[in-house]
Amino acid sequence: MRAKSIIKRVILAGLVAAMFAAVSVQLQAQGNSGAKDEVFSASDDFEATERSGDTSVKPAILTIATTDLTLVAVIVPEDKKDVKSRLAMVDYNGHDYELKEGTKIGKNNGYVKEISATYVIIEEESLNNLGEKISKEVLLRLPE
Repeated sequence: MRAKSIIKRVILAGLVAAMFAAVSVQLQAQGNSGAKDEVFSASDDFEATERSGDTSVKPAILTIATTDLTLVAVIVPEDKKDVKSRLAMVDYNGHDYELKEGTKIGKNNGYVKEISATYVIIEEESLNNLGEKISKEVLLRLPE
């Protein structure tokens, strides 16, 4: 149990160092199939869609139900008040996405409202039974 905690801290420390060194973080992991996973930046996803000129195509991050995401890592800088530098990694079907506060996400016009050391709050819009827009929060927690 203690070794697992130490490994998590070492991994997170490495990610923080890479982020602050302005290095493009590309995590690769091998699953049972031998295929390599990549980390997708939500902002890269939007830029690629804009470059294509096809406005009918939504970035992948906007087609996912936020309840289907798994929070896999949170990076909080030493200066805990520096909320702009916080970064969260979420997984969806073997693809990792990096998120910052304010990132648009999900198929219900959601955005990342808050990133904490152990959770992420996503606020999204939905329609109630009367067809009125309502806001709801989706809480993603790090697995224990």
